[in-house]
Amino acid sequence: MKANVLISLIIFLIMSTGLYSQNKRQEVKITKDEAGYTTKESVVPNKSKTVYLYTPDGTNIERTSYNWDKQRFSWVPSQKYNYEYTADGKTSNIIVTKWVPEKKKWAERSEYITYVHTDEGTTVKRSEIDNNDNVVLTQNKSSK
Repeated sequence: MKANVLISLIIFLIMSTGLYSQNKRQEVKITKDEAGYTTKESVVPNKSKTVYLYTPDGTNIERTSYNWDKQRFSWVPSQKYNYEYTADGKTSNIIVTKWVPEKKKWAERSEYITYVHTDEGTTVKRSEIDNNDNVVLTQNKSSK
């Protein structure tokens, strides 16, 4: 009798876990505008959302992350990445901007990551920029 109850409980827990994990599956929605730009929206319901923007040739130029706000039942931005490339398609710059929830807007400062490609390898430089006038505020040492 005790064994049957224990087995039933274990089966119930396994089934509950399986049902719960199915509710968290990733959903992907892809749309294309009249100019040929593609938007890919990847959503884990009630948890997170990431929106990617691609040029007509398939180059990723922006990624924006969101978190689900349970109290407001809405998506709240988290951070965004803007990508820039060299003429030969290598990453040249990544601008990372965080969302400021208290102000309900993007931060006035962003991290600016620069990639310098040479025959000897790639050098990465990090700096902070003011988004209002694109002035470099700080600059960290390079790394390879």
